Amino acid sequence: MDINLKGGTKYLMSTFQKIENKDEWEALLSGAPFKTFFHTVEWESFLEKEFSWMKFERYMWRDKLLLSVARCKLFGKEKIVSHPLCEYGGPLPLADNIDYANFENDFTREFGRRACIHYHPRIKTESAGALSTFWIENYSKKTVEDLWGGFRKTLKQEIKKGEGFSEIRECQNESELRQFYNLYLCTVKRHKNIPLPFS
Repeated sequence: MDINLKGGTKYLMSTFQKIENKDEWEALLSGAPFKTFFHTVEWESFLEKEFSWMKFERYMWRDKLLLSVARCKLFGKEKIVSHPLCEYGGPLPLADNIDYANFENDFTREFGRRACIHYHPRIKTESAGALSTFWIENYSKKTVEDLWGGFRKTLKQEIKKGEGFSEIRECQNESELRQFYNLYLCTVKRHKNIPLPFS
């Protein structure tokens, strides 16, 4: 929302109302479809205790959406993620017929282009723009050639490198799982992403 002040100067007011009170968040959450345990204050508090580099903030957008984001400070850089460690990160609609493109414009203006947002699989992401995470269901009608053609050149190269492996199998014990987890941690660290705990 823009406000005109003296001299015709325009100032941008935030369309995101920060919700500081945990009881108020829980009350609002009770009216949101698609909510999960992962959106509760208890879960977010647990994550903050486990990962000191993660702090949650809760918002309501134009009285139509709830959004919980985590400010994650890793390797000297800050990243804003809509509910990390959970594929149902939000936003959580409180109304019907939401203009997600408008929401994303406001989200980018408020949190910056480096912020990452994930949608619940039942929200129609076709109406959303560049920030959308697309889910496996969206690919069910595509052929292997369609999928391959949509991959980045570097991803295609990485897949081709992996074609030399002679065997793919399940982990047989915790020792093998730990070996895989250590490889995963190296990859996550290299890409400066948030690692999932071994558990």
